[in-house]
Amino acid sequence: MRMTIAQSEALVKSQLGRYPQDSLEAAAVLEAWGGVSSPFALKLARDQFTTGKVRAAISNHSVPPKTPPTAPTHVWGLLLTILVTAAWLTPPYPGDTVRVAWLIAIPITQMILGVMHRRFLGSSPNLERLRNNILSSAILFFSILFMVAVTGEEGALAACMIIIWVSSVVVVYRGWGIPYAGLTGAASIYCVRYAPYSLIPVMVFLAALAAAIAIWTTESSPQKPAPLLRVVPTAIYSLALGFLIVLAIAGLADIHSNFFVLALVPTFTASYWASRQLWKYWRILPERMRLTPMGSQATFSKLSWRILTSTMLRYFLAVSFGSFLLLGFAALTEQSNSELIPILSSLAVLGLIALCAQILDGFGHPYYAATGLLAALTVALTLQFGLDANEFSTMVGAFIAMMLFTAEMITHIFSKPVFTLARPR
Repeated sequence: MRMTIAQSEALVKSQLGRYPQDSLEAAAVLEAWGGVSSPFALKLARDQFTTGKVRAAISNHSVPPKTPPTAPTHVWGLLLTILVTAAWLTPPYPGDTVRVAWLIAIPITQMILGVMHRRFLGSSPNLERLRNNILSSAILFFSILFMVAVTGEEGALAACMIIIWVSSVVVVYRGWGIPYAGLTGAASIYCVRYAPYSLIPVMVFLAALAAAIAIWTTESSPQKPAPLLRVVPTAIYSLALGFLIVLAIAGLADIHSNFFVLALVPTFTASYWASRQLWKYWRILPERMRLTPMGSQATFSKLSWRILTSTMLRYFLAVSFGSFLLLGFAALTEQSNSELIPILSSLAVLGLIALCAQILDGFGHPYYAATGLLAALTVALTLQFGLDANEFSTMVGAFIAMMLFTAEMITHIFSKPVFTLARPR
């Protein structure tokens, strides 16, 4: 018994969670999940788009895909914001207190940002859905901060760092990163010179105020946040990634505390900039598919692999350039490059782990990302504390463990782009 048009419509909508954007997307879903042969799937998909019911539903409910804000603006805004935070690692707090606070703040911040991106940002890097759910999000956020702050002086300082980091990312997503970095940089310079002990409260106030304005000046959106079940694996792998960052920078304990921030800059900005390249997968491939017959879809695999290759090339170029700049800066400040090079190398490997996790999560496989990161963290802990390995060896081992669990799925994503695009995220 052949599938009817009504049955095909129900199947496509249930798998995508929305109406298809074109007949090719509908055909891919029917072939992948309905077991329909390719010619008949294409015929059913065309029939769906010739009925008045489907056409009306699409025109009334479909939301055109959004492209991300301009990457250079985001990268420069993010870079300047990170650099500004180095200014408030100053004499009011002892070096050991600052280091412990960093080690507490990094994993928690990573988890919060991962959850925020998955639940509220998703494929649309804007703040509309966060604005619609601001009350519940604020309650959860400040509950986490309270649990961190009550652990002592280090916890209180870590809570301040979390507020500034999360708020800064919100402002950067709003497109205000560069002016925000200028404002907070000027405020921090003034406080360092004239009122050192007011620096942290001033920075926290400015960050929270800027984030609040960024959210409330964003237009509301009818889109709902991602389901909580989709957020749980993202929270798990983001927290694991945060712990890996802590393991990677453990060797900075004897270096000036400012380098806790600066050492993260090359990898963090390179990973962010490279991940923007992956948006071409969602922008270029669907357009090519609309112009290419079904029988020619084998060529899409080559295009998707080229996108991945250019993403990795962009990452390696950016992280290499940033690391060389940081090593030059360290030489000017009489810091030892022999101590920094292994740390920067381990962070570069860690950036690859993070990029793989972003690919898996962004293409609808968060459980693979969580499994891979947990395996990577387990191997890293074993190597560093069980075998006393250095940071670079630890991160290489973690990357190998990540690949053992996720390489097959990543290969599937880029080898079969038609099915990947049809799969709901």
